[in-house]
Amino acid sequence: MTNNGQQAADDRTEQIARDLYEGVRQLNHATAGPPGLTYPGTVYTILGNLAVAVYGLEQSLGQLHRFLGEELDAGRLGHDLGHSPDSDVHRAQEAIFAAGAMTRKLVSTLGRAQNAIHAINAQPELNPVRLARHAFSLTVEEAVRMSSPGDADKGRKPQARDVQTKKEV
Repeated sequence: MTNNGQQAADDRTEQIARDLYEGVRQLNHATAGPPGLTYPGTVYTILGNLAVAVYGLEQSLGQLHRFLGEELDAGRLGHDLGHSPDSDVHRAQEAIFAAGAMTRKLVSTLGRAQNAIHAINAQPELNPVRLARHAFSLTVEEAVRMSSPGDADKGRKPQARDVQTKKEV
């Protein structure tokens, strides 16, 4: 592969990492509350997907660790200040290894959280749609037809409901 081809491949890899960040940012916005988060089943699903995503990060971290080691052993790494890259690469590998251990713990913790809510559901009276109906007991048409207090029927056009009521009388 040419240098241009190698750079293009690395650019795609970097873009994948940027997309991952963007996906997390969008998830943060979506989980801030309604309308993106209204049911406990959604929390259950998100926890499961986060656990699987974090599980996959352990593999990515391991591959980064291995790449640095292989490149160091092959003598293909340098240091911007002219120093030996050995100690910096080893420190990075130690940190990557520690991050991998943290992903295992995070996967386990997310799984426990998901399992804890597996039987949780939204109570019918706490259903967001039902709550909205209680908060807004009038239809849009009824709200528009209502006049302000003290103005009862003053300057109000007859409505179809009024006409029908008068016919029924």
